[in-house]
Amino acid sequence: MASSVTIAGSVKVGNECIIYASSNIKDQIRIGNNVIIGMGSLILQNIPDNQMWYGAPAKQIKQL
Repeated sequence: MASSVTIAGSVKVGNECIIYASSNIKDQIRIGNNVIIGMGSLILQNIPDNQMWYGAPAKQIKQL
C-alpha cells in the first residue's frame, strides 16, 4: 500500500494486493486476493480476486 491511500471504515483487503498512491476506497468494500489498484483510483464497488482496476470511478482493466 503506497502513501496517501484513503480507506474508509470496514474495508476488507485480501492477500497479495497492491494499492498505488492516492487511491480512495469507499466504506464497506471488499477487495479480493491478488488485486492491483492503479494510482488515483476511486473504488466504489467490491473487487473480485485476480483483477486490475484503475480510474475514477475505477473499472476493471485486466484479468490477472
